[in-house]
Amino acid sequence: MLKEKDISTLKDLRHFLHQHPELSGQEVNTASAIVKFINQQQPHQLIQQLGGYGVLANWKGKKTGPNLLFRAELDALPISEKNDIPYASQNSGISHKCGHDGHMTILFG
Repeated sequence: MLKEKDISTLKDLRHFLHQHPELSGQEVNTASAIVKFINQQQPHQLIQQLGGYGVLANWKGKKTGPNLLFRAELDALPISEKNDIPYASQNSGISHKCGHDGHMTILFG
């Protein structure tokens, strides 16, 4: 069960990602934010720059068994955001209309 502090941290991450969208192949700052967040979760292995700016984190379980893979896209779309929200995109003509900011955050939850 997530604690209120955890939910607040995830909400802050999603808002940051939403405010700073980057187009496919240009996700330098998005990948950096993801790596910073992942490092706080102490993965056993962290691989960066997969196929561009992709990030892979690996946590080893205490028991042997099947592996699970969770995946989310990092990129945004070349569409202006018209929403009047405090965490609206700060990058002109680019926004997370596809929900990738939410998908990345859900995985961390």
